Amino acid sequence: TSTAAGASSTTVELSKSAPNAPGFGYHVQGSTGADRSVAAQIAFQSQYGDVDVLSNAGVGAPLTTLTVTGSLVGFRQGLFFTRPISGAYTLVDVPRFARLPVFFDEQYAGSTDGRDAMVVPNLSPYYDNQVRIDDLHDRLDLIVDKSVERVRTKSLSGVVTTFDIK
Repeated sequence: TSTAAGASSTTVELSKSAPNAPGFGYHVQGSTGADRSVAAQIAFQSQYGDVDVLSNAGVGAPLTTLTVTGSLVGFRQGLFFTRPISGAYTLVDVPRFARLPVFFDEQYAGSTDGRDAMVVPNLSPYYDNQVRIDDLHDRLDLIVDKSVERVRTKSLSGVVTTFDIK
């Protein structure tokens, strides 16, 4: 609550930041007084891209915007949609294992698709990045050779990281 030139106004805000991994975040703000307004923003991040919706209502005409961002990268396995790429990336390839959870720096990044692969964007170029797959401890019939890989690549380039499971 604030008072200026004899007029008072109150502003209320509520927010939750979107994670670096798939998930959502929001920001809602409302103000009373001469500059009465309401604004809301919702951000959704998936392994295939990001969606952002912003809506403002108050003095002037209401405005709503929708922003969809992402990247399309090609590998020998085909074309893959992913979140916007600003650094380096890797294609995690797990032959014969669709919908297997993939983690980047211990955060859930998504799951392999029907081609048994997924792109992990935004690796730090020129540094070791930890990429791992689900351990599959509950599958006694499988041998996971290695469930963690260190990935290093150049800026704005990608590599294939293959995990062999027998």
